[in-house]
Amino acid sequence: MRRLILFAGLLLAACVPAPQPNIEAIPTVDLTDEPEPSTTPAAVALPEQGAVPTATDIPATPTIPPTLPPLLTLPDAEGVSLVCESNALRVTLASDSAPVSRIEASEDRLYLLIEGGVYTLPVAEAAEGMPDPLLVPGDPVGSRAVQELQDLALDSERDRLYALDKSGSIYRLPLEGGPAELVYDSRDIGLVVGPQLLAIDVDEAGRIAALDSANGYIWVPRDPRDLRGIATSTGLTSGIDVAHLDGRFYVMRQDAAILEVDGEEGADAWQDATGRRLALSLKVSRHLGPPLFLTVDGVKREVVGIQPEGAVPVTRHVFAFPQMGLLRDAAFAGGRLYAVADSDLYIYPRTSEVGETEAAGCPYPETFADPTLYGIDVVRRTSGFTFPIEDGTLPVWPRIYPGAARLYRVGVHRGLDIYQWNAPQGFRAGWPIVAIEGGRVSTATVPYDDLTSVEFYEMLDAAREIGTTPEDTLDRLYGKQVIIEHTGGFWTRYAHMSDIDEAIDLNGPVSRGQAIGTVGVTGSEGEVRPGSVAAHLHFEIWFEDRYLWQGITLRETMWWFEQIFGE
Repeated sequence: MRRLILFAGLLLAACVPAPQPNIEAIPTVDLTDEPEPSTTPAAVALPEQGAVPTATDIPATPTIPPTLPPLLTLPDAEGVSLVCESNALRVTLASDSAPVSRIEASEDRLYLLIEGGVYTLPVAEAAEGMPDPLLVPGDPVGSRAVQELQDLALDSERDRLYALDKSGSIYRLPLEGGPAELVYDSRDIGLVVGPQLLAIDVDEAGRIAALDSANGYIWVPRDPRDLRGIATSTGLTSGIDVAHLDGRFYVMRQDAAILEVDGEEGADAWQDATGRRLALSLKVSRHLGPPLFLTVDGVKREVVGIQPEGAVPVTRHVFAFPQMGLLRDAAFAGGRLYAVADSDLYIYPRTSEVGETEAAGCPYPETFADPTLYGIDVVRRTSGFTFPIEDGTLPVWPRIYPGAARLYRVGVHRGLDIYQWNAPQGFRAGWPIVAIEGGRVSTATVPYDDLTSVEFYEMLDAAREIGTTPEDTLDRLYGKQVIIEHTGGFWTRYAHMSDIDEAIDLNGPVSRGQAIGTVGVTGSEGEVRPGSVAAHLHFEIWFEDRYLWQGITLRETMWWFEQIFGE
């Protein structure tokens, strides 16, 4: 099985050069260490038909033994704490609809990821919603220009905050102030498939550990230029987040189940999905004294605290804000719950005065509004989009989605790659590509200057030297491409094409489903070293100056694709 995964990984080198307590326990499913290859996950249904959690939908949870902090109210008879406008604050953090994807909290400060940058906010001033930047894309750190950041890990004992960018580099920020340090400089470490680091956490010894979904590893940096594997399992290849407790790592999977990593090799089922619909975060919290795992369900808008012994849910906070988008992350500090969704910070309870936390009443909303991204209803606005490869399907590998690392050019992937595994039988170079929606052709590389070997490798060397991919280099690496402008600020790019259809004219119209060209390898190493990269379509969706799904996690990115293109 491992060989199969590695072989598939070789061909999936998406545009990448080849070198390189006592309570009844929740039942678990049989999650073996060697799962069969996944099929495309079913689309997560949006809660547009009143599909929101109700008290009868939510299993009763036991009372946790420790005393709650004075600001936190006890749950209702069903074990649920409802969070709504009458007992919580909603604070907008970004005026331009920039997504807030991650939050960590010390006793006196919040640390947030806002559109890929690290920002901080004193807990005492959180209601003011004016965070200060700490580390943002483009900042120079060591030999690197910081790329879009995707995860945070707080080491409160040592006053450190770690940040992982989407190219796989890891940075350390001292909480007392001072410049960021480069802990790991992402690079090829000799694997068939380069690491795809998705999440980080800190163990008891203060080591920063990273989850690699491409190879099924948990790594710790030896130094800024090397990684050491401390655990591996094929079950980790579907991992999306990692947490460490009492000498063990726990990994949340794409299907929302949680694995317990068993030493250096293997992983066992720890908890099944237990009704979670879109798991976006897993972390350890000690806000009640004993440690709890916190899971965040984006679609159900709930934060669940799970007792480590027996994997028993003991707390459940449900957000009853009808206009709330996907709930992405949450953390406790100073007896309050802080959560992020859209561009907003939610603070529960709303008051900092003890004795003033009772809610005026929090009814469940009859419906939730459709989630938005960048302030737009993406699903509604893309309704009717067709897949660019007829009868094609969505991949299950995070590393070929937008936001994945591209180590060979020290950059971040902005599109979806479609290979033969997600295309009809016979897919190869020359396979037709169709426009996903009608619009106007704004770019078509006709004529096209063939890419030479010297030019290709010189561009990659230059990118490695400056620690990022310049835009002009990236444009050349797209090879033959077509860009189509659609209505409402959307535009799409189709790249690495073998040929562009003769009917495609610059500034000319195209219709949904119209053939625009064929699949190829232009702009990739496959053009200068035939056979090194399999033919595929690199496909991007943009909204104005953001690629969809800029500023969010890869797991959420995959979910959005399912909503647009899932069956």
